Amino acid sequence: MATVFVNYRTGDGEDAAAHIDDDLSRRFGSRHVFFAAKSIGLGTRFPERLDSALHTCKVLLCVIGERWSTSTDRSGQRLIDRSDDWVRREIATALRRGVIVIPVLRRETRLSKEELPEDIADIAELQYQRLFTRSWRRDMAELADRIAAAVPELRPTPGLPLLGTFPAVPDQAWQCGMEVAIGGRPYLLVEPVEDTPSSDRRWVARSASAESLEPLSISFSLRQLRILRPCPAGEARRDALVAEGELLRSLAGKPGIPRLHELIDTPTEASLVFQRPALPSLADLYGPTETRLPLFLLGRCLRLIASLCTTLVPLHQRGHGHRDLAPTSILLLAEEERSGLRDLGLATLPITAGEGRPDYRAPEQRRGSTADRSQSPQIDVYQIAAITYHILTGHTYSPDRSPPVRIITPELPTTLEELLCAALHVDPRNRPRNAQALGAHLNTVISELDRGDSR
Repeated sequence: MATVFVNYRTGDGEDAAAHIDDDLSRRFGSRHVFFAAKSIGLGTRFPERLDSALHTCKVLLCVIGERWSTSTDRSGQRLIDRSDDWVRREIATALRRGVIVIPVLRRETRLSKEELPEDIADIAELQYQRLFTRSWRRDMAELADRIAAAVPELRPTPGLPLLGTFPAVPDQAWQCGMEVAIGGRPYLLVEPVEDTPSSDRRWVARSASAESLEPLSISFSLRQLRILRPCPAGEARRDALVAEGELLRSLAGKPGIPRLHELIDTPTEASLVFQRPALPSLADLYGPTETRLPLFLLGRCLRLIASLCTTLVPLHQRGHGHRDLAPTSILLLAEEERSGLRDLGLATLPITAGEGRPDYRAPEQRRGSTADRSQSPQIDVYQIAAITYHILTGHTYSPDRSPPVRIITPELPTTLEELLCAALHVDPRNRPRNAQALGAHLNTVISELDRGDSR
């Protein structure tokens, strides 16, 4: 007789539910935990088996992810609104029987009664347990302890660890032309596709461009960190990708910031999906080339760089920096003289030696271990200045060898040269402190150009 019933929605938490079953089964014994995929045998009539388990369990865990209450059927109706929805039926039965129902939140926001059918609306007011990938062991241990306290007859199974780690995960490398499912949605992978396993083969990092297959063909960028065997390095990378998705969510609606489409967070996988607009990049229009930028293009180019600074302001206000800026990562938006970001770059990763594009790498990125992450905005300032120098002169910037910009292009304003020299200073403390400050100085230079005052 199962004591704990694990309730979940397919496409929104089944992986987490499976790991909850694994951990609780290790602690209390498999016979005390009902998980449909494990507990219903082949050829068994599942309605009767589910009904039997619901009438004998003492605790129902309701695993709730981002799409738990918004998933729809083919007609567009919310699944939770259907009377034949098994997730709803299981919860309603448990509530009627007086079973202890614990919402297990795999998302930041709680449920509200207004978004739920009347027969299960009470779960919005029940004490819940958060269960996040980044703190899985701690959260899972707390959940197991609370279940044990609520059901005293549950005892740890002798000879088994209280909380185990998840097993090795079957895996298939991403390839161009391959169809993958993320969050229950199918995507067709297109170039470029990168599939990079760790040296010990314990985790693999992936990125790809993709086209959605339903309901409409839309272009996306996909990023994934999949843990094949537990290891601290893989978990740190997974947590960083989840943090990037949460950062994108916090920046929703900010001009020039990629639009988050999907964030999947399980113990073995973090997947991030964001829209990839079909827009030209700064490189498509301004290079850099091997020659100097024609002066008649200077004003528009500087306005696009100043617009990039504006785009970066909310990121810098949150203490992050892109740290991987390049002409190809800067998009030209449909609005006149506006620019945005293709992605968030290295924003949620710790600074490591050798990170960033070689042509635009800040001196502190070469040192890595001595760099403070609070310097991330100043790294962006350096990279913006290095990109600007490259476009204006046709030469990459080197702190040791490159002359001031007016040595190569004497017609440029003195104030622009002074600004670039400050922004390219080897000591980040001597640069403009963030993109907002750099943008303000650039706008002053642009105003001088508009007045015809280039000193």
